[in-house]
Amino acid sequence: MKHKYRVIIVLNKIFFVLLVLFQPSLASEDWSCLKTLDKKTKAKLLTQDRFFYSLHDLPLSFYNKSSYKQKREIAGWLSDLKKGVSIQDSAAYLGMVRDKRAVSLMEKKLIGNTLRGRSRWIITRALAQIASESSKETFDRLLSDEQADTHFYAKVGLAEISSRPQQGSSNAPILTRKRTDTKGTSETLSPNKRAIKKLVDSIDGYYSYKDINNVSWESLFKKYTPMLEKSKSSMDFGLITAKILAHAEDPHIRLRVGNKYLSVGKSYYSANYDIGYLKKKIPNYSSKNSRVSTGLFKNSIGYIMINTWKIDNQAGLKPAFDALKTFKHKKLIIDVRPNSGGSETLAQQFAGCFIQSPKVYAKHITKNPHSNNGWSKVYNRAFKPNKKEPFFDGQVVVLMGNRNMSSCESFLLMMKQVKGCTLIGDVSRGSSGNPKLYELGNGVGVFLPSWKALRLDETCFEGEGLKPDILIETDKSELKRKDKVLEAALKLLNRKKS
Repeated sequence: MKHKYRVIIVLNKIFFVLLVLFQPSLASEDWSCLKTLDKKTKAKLLTQDRFFYSLHDLPLSFYNKSSYKQKREIAGWLSDLKKGVSIQDSAAYLGMVRDKRAVSLMEKKLIGNTLRGRSRWIITRALAQIASESSKETFDRLLSDEQADTHFYAKVGLAEISSRPQQGSSNAPILTRKRTDTKGTSETLSPNKRAIKKLVDSIDGYYSYKDINNVSWESLFKKYTPMLEKSKSSMDFGLITAKILAHAEDPHIRLRVGNKYLSVGKSYYSANYDIGYLKKKIPNYSSKNSRVSTGLFKNSIGYIMINTWKIDNQAGLKPAFDALKTFKHKKLIIDVRPNSGGSETLAQQFAGCFIQSPKVYAKHITKNPHSNNGWSKVYNRAFKPNKKEPFFDGQVVVLMGNRNMSSCESFLLMMKQVKGCTLIGDVSRGSSGNPKLYELGNGVGVFLPSWKALRLDETCFEGEGLKPDILIETDKSELKRKDKVLEAALKLLNRKKS
């Protein structure tokens, strides 16, 4: 038995040694402090850096450029970092080429505490690669950062400053040799293969609804990987990737190829309204702008349709706020059946006209492959009274349908917190995601949902939708001559006391 335990101990030591030996291309050229770290920290650094390079690596084309063109590209990264454009890539690349001109920019963003999530720890990592004695104060402050990865790289940064010889004050970048990774050198691993790896890692680590639709991702990549590898252009690669991602049937997934965007799949919904019929049916119907329409029924029942929350600013909602002044202390129908989302902030501003104290309306968790269970803690989302616009304390009915998703589903959840408000219509789409962009390094970027939207009881409604208080089934063939949802709302409001 003792012999068995000795064998296990020896095998564990061999495994750790192999892990370190086969990772030096990632760590030894990046970190002077590697030899000074304890085993646990060293292993975590190797693992974390392996993940980092699956997301960010210098483009292969960079190494083949002349010194002049490399300097121009570096200047572009500095400009992007300063402007807050593509900050993850720009910071990561500036750290790799050791350009000390980025130090003050990175410290400003970190100390200003304006960054969250991945951007924060990636900039901390980049700063750790180029920082000098003057950056110790910044790292000391980051040691108490609530984000674990930021805290970790701050610790590595302090160790790095103490371990390496100071390089003086020169701003000249130190260009590293071509990156080798865990699956081969950059010379042998084609850009398409690298992009495939990044795509797989992004789906596995950050797509919040990866397991909801029972998609066999392994089978899909087995089928399409040969096609992806043979792609002759970014567009070819993007079109094949779109075929893969379409199996998720997720409206929040999309692709960017260069400056063009590709739809991944159809957004299936069944409309329970007809705009043409509503224009004829609703008295005093008026399209105030491309977003808002209003009307006024007898018995002082007001009508406001908001067909999207995709509005540049609050001014786009002005007709809706103006209507609330007209309908004050009366009865109101809010019709959002054509609305498929947009700005949740604007939805909060409008919903804030119906409450007098802050209300928690939803929860969410975010995908985090570095946590113990792969997820963040549960976050509450709340909205507050909009004191800049009129408060409506009359009776409210919200008309909803299958087209409602994303921020409009958030609006429905807000209105569920409004006293006396009734939701009438069909079940919503059940799609929310807060998508984030993941660059694949070959001109293709994929937007993947990053969070799992939850009801107040912490159940997920993705793919299920939100149920109305009163479910009204509609027949598509009848919509041009009848609107059962609107009729139900009028009946309810006429029945209630003013």
